[in-house]
Amino acid sequence: MAKRGHTQEEILRVLREAESGWRSAASAALAISQQSFYLWKKKYAGLRLSELRELRQLRDENGKLKRLVADLSACIWRGAGSPGWASISRFRITPPSPG
Repeated sequence: MAKRGHTQEEILRVLREAESGWRSAASAALAISQQSFYLWKKKYAGLRLSELRELRQLRDENGKLKRLVADLSACIWRGAGSPGWASISRFRITPPSPG
């Protein structure tokens, strides 16, 4: 059986309903276990939807920056044996001018 991931909006809705006393109904609607509910509660407690979206955006941006740093590091290491800087057109880094 394939694992179904729940959106963060669904998770927040379940947590908000649980605060008003509807935990079992909300859990049953999404077919989640108590363990999942309490893990979500621990992870997302006190977050509003706008904060959650901002957190998701920051995590995406952080991932992109990490990949960029890894790519640049790999390019620098590949060019370390050559004289001067290796020309890396993808990142628009040009070798220093001689003299």
